[in-house]
Amino acid sequence: MRNNIGRVREVEWPTIALVIACHLAWFGLGFYLYQIMPILALILMPFAVALHSSLQHEALHGHPTRNGMLNEALVFFPLGLFYPFRRFKVLHLTHHNDEQLTDPYDDPESYYRSTMDWERIPGWLKRVLEVNNTMLGRFFLGPALMSGGFAWSEIQRMRRGESRVRLAWLFHLIGIVPVYLVVTRVFHMPFWLYVLVPAYFGLALITIRTYAEHRWSETPEGRT
Repeated sequence: MRNNIGRVREVEWPTIALVIACHLAWFGLGFYLYQIMPILALILMPFAVALHSSLQHEALHGHPTRNGMLNEALVFFPLGLFYPFRRFKVLHLTHHNDEQLTDPYDDPESYYRSTMDWERIPGWLKRVLEVNNTMLGRFFLGPALMSGGFAWSEIQRMRRGESRVRLAWLFHLIGIVPVYLVVTRVFHMPFWLYVLVPAYFGLALITIRTYAEHRWSETPEGRT
């Protein structure tokens, strides 16, 4: 963003305001609304979690300040639980490499599989993946497949001794502790319920965007 004299703004205040509003909305829904209208609170909280995920996406792309550590601090608390910010940053920036976009081996966010790998997959799993490629499937089933597959691959990386992966998960677990304490001690919400509704369906809302974005598209020059 640029100001009136053309200099790059060092702080994007509207984004900072949105970060604050997101955390306040999340806290207000849990602290106040969950106590009097728990079902409505559980319906609305995934939207706050999804917004927080979108703000993490902005932070890894260098917003709202020019300081990467400050950006990370602004979205440090993992309201969505499933993805460590530092791992999300590494994998998502790799995804933005246009030369390997949608490549089933090199793009960590690709939903495509090579013909060879597809032929090896059991029939029941093919049906599951086909359902996941529908809008409803991506919304209800997608978060479980995404987070489960991601966790399994991360465990393999840590077993291979990848220290940066271990460090990212350590920071993530440190961030989960205050989220757990607020949810259970302040909101008086069972943590399993928070995982299954606000966190799970917050991720599900994000998959609506990925359903539209992570697909080949037809152009006059052919598929891209």
